Amino acid sequence: MYHRLTPEAVAQARGWVSMLLDDTTAPSWFPHVDYSSPEPLRAAASWLVECGHADGMQHEMVCILLALYAGEAAWEAMDGASGGALIPRDAA
Repeated sequence: MYHRLTPEAVAQARGWVSMLLDDTTAPSWFPHVDYSSPEPLRAAASWLVECGHADGMQHEMVCILLALYAGEAAWEAMDGASGGALIPRDAA
């Protein structure tokens, strides 16, 4: 059974991705890139936590949410449900 992220989790992850893309001090990470290791994801999560963008969450939970978000974005892109959008629609 496939479980979707809640609308709140999608909104939070979408905000994080926007921050990662917009801030020149942020490490490079994007949900649609197939990285050869989890290090870019870990660096992105660490940056979000260290900069106070993760609402007191631990690094590991931010990693998990970003990874789930990336998986959901990839699933929607493959399924065509997102209409080719790079950021998935709300999970509502």
